[in-house]
Amino acid sequence: MKNLIEKVFGKRENTSLISSKARSRASGRHLLFEPLEERQMLAITPADYDTIRAAYPDLNLSENMADYNVIEITESQLTATNLQNAINSAAQTPENDLIVVRTTETVNTVTLGGSELAINTNAATQGSVTIVSLGTEKLTIDANQQSRVFNIVEDAEVGLGGLVITGGYTTDSGGGIYSTGTLTVADCTISGNTATSTSSSTGGGGIDSYGTLTVTNSTISGNSVSSTYTYGGGISSTGTLTVTNSTISGNMATGNNSYGCGISCTGTLTVTNSTISSAVSSLKVEVD
Repeated sequence: MKNLIEKVFGKRENTSLISSKARSRASGRHLLFEPLEERQMLAITPADYDTIRAAYPDLNLSENMADYNVIEITESQLTATNLQNAINSAAQTPENDLIVVRTTETVNTVTLGGSELAINTNAATQGSVTIVSLGTEKLTIDANQQSRVFNIVEDAEVGLGGLVITGGYTTDSGGGIYSTGTLTVADCTISGNTATSTSSSTGGGGIDSYGTLTVTNSTISGNSVSSTYTYGGGISSTGTLTVTNSTISGNMATGNNSYGCGISCTGTLTVTNSTISSAVSSLKVEVD
């Protein structure tokens, strides 16, 4: 009878054996993972960029974020080394660079270790460099009285937004910032910086500018300069200086011959809707 059934319906295989073989084949299989091309997620979103543009309109950022090489520094990356590395990275591209530093209520300060932040870019070939803070607090850069904070070269075009620049110290000029380039300072506080010299003259406890300097919606206070001849406890400028919607107060210039506790400008000075509660020395003054 069994032989007759097999002739009619065919021989039935052992299902338990098949299951065993299938399990054996399955256990011998291995998943192969092929590497995908490397992709970097853009951390600064278009919404973030719109927030930055709204916070710092005087930096005149482009409407299109794609016009910039955007470099982000997160709260966990907030060190002087990483900030200088970001500035150095900006010098490696021909595009305009936007360095965005994220801050929180508890993480918002960079303390320099004895070396100033150098911006050595040529705007014509390497683009501009803009540094802004993004978060609940401004980014504080504290030189801890061991160096000046920023040194900006002649051909650079730099924008600073939402920064507190403090603790700068130099035995030359420009305690907080020394600039021979084009600099825009927007919504910043520059205070507690010192320039002192045993030579004949020094200038700019807060900022010493030999190029074009624009200061908007900012406070420059509590800076000092001292030497035999001193110029500008707050700002010293030999180029073009424009101050708008800002307060310059409580700055000191001390020496045998001192010019301008608040501002000393031997170039062109334009002041609009601002408070300057100390002397101004200038060869040309235009006040709107």
